[in-house]
Amino acid sequence: MRTVTWDERSYLVDGRRTWLTCGEMHYFRVPADLWRARLREARQAGLTCISTYMAWNLHEPEEGRFDFTGDLDIRRYIETAGEEGLAILLRPGPYICSEWDYGGLPAWLNTVPGLKIRTDDPAFARYWRRYFSRILPDLAGLDATRGGNILLVQNENEHHMPAVPGRLAYFRDITASFRDAGFRIPILNCNRLFEGDLGCGTIECVNTWDDPAGDLLRMRQVQPDAPLLVTEFWCGGVDWWGRPHAAKGWEAVLRKALEILGAGGQYTYYMWHGGTNFGFMGGRLQYAASCHVPTSYDLDAPLGEGGRRAEKYYATRLSNLLSSRFGDQLADRGPCRPDRDDAGELRLETVGPSGNWLYLADPLGGEPAEPDPETTTVPWANLDGPSGRTIPIQAGSATLSVSLPPWGAVFLPFNLRLRDDLVLDHANCMPLGFFPDQGLVVHGPPGTETVISLNGVPYRLAIPDRPVDGQGLPSLATLETEACRVIAVSSGLAARAWETRSGLLFGSAYADPDGVRIVPADNETGYRSVTKEGIRACPYPATARATGPDLPLPFSRIASDPPDGSESDWMSLPAPQSVDEIGIPYGYAWYRISWHQEQADRIDLFLPYCEDRATIFHNGQSVGLWGTGPGAVRAPIPLHCPAGENRLVLLLDNLGRFCHAWRMGESKGLFGPAFQAVRIPVEPWPAVPARTFVPSLVPHKAGHRNEDDHVEGLVGTPYRTHGVRFRLDAPVPVHLQAESHSNLLLVCNGQVVDFFDIPGSGYLDLVLPETLSRAGDNVLEFLVWEDREMRSPGSLVLHALWQPLFSRAAWSFRPWRIPEGTAAPGEGTVGPAWFSARFPQSDVATMDPLWIRFPAGLKGQLFLNGWNAGRVWTLPPQDTYYLPSCRMEPENEIRLFVESGNQPGEAVLTSAFHWLERDRVTSQPDVVRASGHFPEEKE
Repeated sequence: MRTVTWDERSYLVDGRRTWLTCGEMHYFRVPADLWRARLREARQAGLTCISTYMAWNLHEPEEGRFDFTGDLDIRRYIETAGEEGLAILLRPGPYICSEWDYGGLPAWLNTVPGLKIRTDDPAFARYWRRYFSRILPDLAGLDATRGGNILLVQNENEHHMPAVPGRLAYFRDITASFRDAGFRIPILNCNRLFEGDLGCGTIECVNTWDDPAGDLLRMRQVQPDAPLLVTEFWCGGVDWWGRPHAAKGWEAVLRKALEILGAGGQYTYYMWHGGTNFGFMGGRLQYAASCHVPTSYDLDAPLGEGGRRAEKYYATRLSNLLSSRFGDQLADRGPCRPDRDDAGELRLETVGPSGNWLYLADPLGGEPAEPDPETTTVPWANLDGPSGRTIPIQAGSATLSVSLPPWGAVFLPFNLRLRDDLVLDHANCMPLGFFPDQGLVVHGPPGTETVISLNGVPYRLAIPDRPVDGQGLPSLATLETEACRVIAVSSGLAARAWETRSGLLFGSAYADPDGVRIVPADNETGYRSVTKEGIRACPYPATARATGPDLPLPFSRIASDPPDGSESDWMSLPAPQSVDEIGIPYGYAWYRISWHQEQADRIDLFLPYCEDRATIFHNGQSVGLWGTGPGAVRAPIPLHCPAGENRLVLLLDNLGRFCHAWRMGESKGLFGPAFQAVRIPVEPWPAVPARTFVPSLVPHKAGHRNEDDHVEGLVGTPYRTHGVRFRLDAPVPVHLQAESHSNLLLVCNGQVVDFFDIPGSGYLDLVLPETLSRAGDNVLEFLVWEDREMRSPGSLVLHALWQPLFSRAAWSFRPWRIPEGTAAPGEGTVGPAWFSARFPQSDVATMDPLWIRFPAGLKGQLFLNGWNAGRVWTLPPQDTYYLPSCRMEPENEIRLFVESGNQPGEAVLTSAFHWLERDRVTSQPDVVRASGHFPEEKE
């Protein structure tokens, strides 16, 4: 049996050092038929390892019913990665976050009374152990110690709650379950440096972006005897409906990737390829009232949704190929020695028997470049921007002049042993890799002079002024030395150096390992092939490279989904119940309330126990939209109720559960009474400065299900008190909505309500029970801490819940279904409707990837040939949706559910993807926001 061990420098497989260049890619966000293509693109980009979560809620959608087939065949995914030469970092959870509904936990867990997730609660353990027992023993057969490719396995995920009782026991139980299943590989944690050794035989890792070197150096202090691994290098940004696409420039990503290498660490891009939140699986974030993850999980990843190679794909290849090609030497280094000189330049030096490395970064460099209109279609062009400052460094007796590239950082080797008989003494520009049969490849800004020393002999070689020569072929400068061939190219061309079985290929937009699929680069006539025998120019094969024009796609109405529906579809409820309790855990559900009104009256309807969006129909007519997002309100909705029978029908859209935050595990649907409500005017109090925090103020809870538990860290830190006064005629429940930018303790009339741990920002939505209120003056106090750059709670809105409604009403529900038949054009003119469009595959044969773009003002659900392709909401950041080619048939049907029932207009099938910016949406109203903010604090 093989062994996988570790020391302070690296992981070791059978005693040989192993260096990981890793990227995250989730099998459940990519159709199975596309796994191999995506994995191959990752391998060709220089990755040696793929990290993946496992989504429990997909594998056990109903209690006791498991599915590990088709797109959920995790074993097949791992085996395919192995066939492509990729190791696996397996992250089975049970909790995964990942901006996925409920952090991957099954929604049916919420129906188990008293269950405490992410703790050592025996009830919770019973369920996750059963899930693990169904799949992990099978996957353990792919453990690297048994000849498989699973190299590492992770225990839980980002459990940032040190004060949770039984937390360590929970970790130990998971570790024991891995061992019982047969895993003999190292087990990781990624809990953001909260503790050192957890006492359960695991290795702590880092998730980072802002300060990679600082985080890794702190980890080295906490855990000196283990290798440094960044389990999540946040190279992109998380999106949610209603805000512009979140992105990070390739300059910063490349710079920080090299910084991780410089600090002695290995990295995992999160995400390398994000994929898509098909179906209803996008989660919810805590940062604002409407913070729901969209259908696209592109995450500004290097390999974009649909397989688009982004600018970042080419940029990160410069770091990835260096990391993977010099993995043996990088894995054989001692601790990092950081230094900042008088100019603020960051220098990270590591020394080892196989060679030394220096990371050098200019504090003023690496700013995003202005896009060049002439090269915006060429994603690698900006890598060949002008060089930055020239910095002298000392290499033994030689002084080297280093011209910093556009991203403002270099990673340089010294005394690097390439072979037993070959040492790279020094170089003033970055190496891409050493390829024994083709040579040493170095790169830098066009026109700069390469200074390199091999086996004590210095050489000079000028990088070509232009990446492409006058004949449309890549420009290579070569030098045949006694030791080896040296190839110097511009960085933009280095990003297009592809390893194939026949040799190195320079110049194409992509080449697969077999050298069979070669994607021509725009405005170039061919590529250069470098083999042991020599270098030759190769014309691109004659292929049809044109992309077909956009294809208009008109929709026709095929069915209605009227509010009342068929009476036989309705099922009675004894009282309001959550969607989990009624068995509709995802997507849409219909609720109906029927009651007899003794006399005509007005009701100001308020739904404090409705989490998402509800389209409301009263006696068959649309009367409002409750919830979050554009057009919706969380404020009283007037109903004019005639005497006699009344019906209130609600189409509930479950927009996704919290994937983290203190409210994780929230109920969904209409799970509590409705109220007659009125807005309460409030009178703000000014901030009261600094008292000293006392831990006894914080009520004990089984565990905050959120980002951090800072209670112990807040001891002795100052806080301020913000407050409001409001009046009530009698004690009644009060609904509170507020946004906060800090940890806070909420106190009502001197009684502690709760402690809310909200680092950065967060949204409060809760009902204060009538036992906390009183007739006359009431006081709410918010105790907020000053050490987290917070502001006072904003958007505070209070509603008095004067009277529960519908206590004698008949409650019922019905499922939401895809229609089987068709309706007459005029049938069901009120309420949601279904529309259909058809197209032959031959019409889109030249569009790969294929997208469908919708007009503004649309919200609903998209189906391709009966398969749920995801939510549609023409709201930033997206109006363009991915249609995987593997889901196509000779004749295709798109069915579209439209909540409003309005004709969706003409969609477009296209090969062009773009993000929807805020200023391009004009037909949807802004989010309705209540007034009543706290006064801003003065600096």
